[in-house]
Amino acid sequence: MLKKDSVVIDVGANVGGHTVAFANTSPSGKIFAFEPSLDTYKILVRNTKKFKNVTTFQSAISEKTGMAYFYEAYDSGYSGLKNTGRKKISKVYTVPTISIDNLVKNKKLDRLDLIKIDVEGTEASVIQGARETIKKFHPIIMCEICDDSNSSQKTIDLIKSFGYKSHIIKEGKVESLVSYNPSYYNYLFIK
Repeated sequence: MLKKDSVVIDVGANVGGHTVAFANTSPSGKIFAFEPSLDTYKILVRNTKKFKNVTTFQSAISEKTGMAYFYEAYDSGYSGLKNTGRKKISKVYTVPTISIDNLVKNKKLDRLDLIKIDVEGTEASVIQGARETIKKFHPIIMCEICDDSNSSQKTIDLIKSFGYKSHIIKEGKVESLVSYNPSYYNYLFIK
């Protein structure tokens, strides 16, 4: 779905698996990768340093710009601004946060093609901080939705309120989905 010049925001980039794929797919585009974990961020930088189209940030994306507690799990894939209780937390510290709306304004972006979100339970906060950007640019939203009965369907409903249709990625294919299904965690939202 991406083009050579696509603009992407990778929220919760971890070590850069998706970031590198986006950078290769859109070599003349711009990839903004966010990873708040101190140790994981160093790996992200190392994995993306050869790409001139990637800008990395050691901060979290949230509803607003400021500071927040970051819960670093022993398994970095489970770290986030919320302790989900799925993995043991090794340390807690504060990290800077920025909203996507503020990022888009600060970077003077005139387009956004894709937002990828993997934030372990704070997906709705990311979307709330991207309201104006979503209304203006209608980016594709690729979102891992944390299995949390209190917020999962609310996150899907929030994204759908912008006129998006929800899909799942199942065995490499995109299929329509009406409501949250805990069997899946990778969702795709298309306007």
